[in-house]
Amino acid sequence: MDQIDKLDKIADSLESMGNKKLASQIDVVSNTLEKEARLKSRNRPYPVFDAKDFRVRDNKDHYPINTLSKARKALEKVHGFDKSPKWFKGDLAELRTSVARAVKFKYPSIKIPTKSKD
Repeated sequence: MDQIDKLDKIADSLESMGNKKLASQIDVVSNTLEKEARLKSRNRPYPVFDAKDFRVRDNKDHYPINTLSKARKALEKVHGFDKSPKWFKGDLAELRTSVARAVKFKYPSIKIPTKSKD
């Protein structure tokens, strides 16, 4: 049994015990590890949304954050939108939150904007 399966089992048992918040956080870690494994096998830069993500409509990778400058550009770009892009299945708040979480996970020292540009 690999690490991802172990994390999934831990998350399931925590959820059954009523600790949904911790189970949710473990799911995020599990999904991130799974994503890292896929990316290493594909040898592409670290995108926030890879082509196989269920929220991507155009089967392309979006928002690579393999460098600090690209991570900052991704944050700047999503906070400049006034509506969700056509390739994304979801609302603008979900897009911004997903990019911010991925950037914060990869670069904990980076400051995340809290408001969009007007």
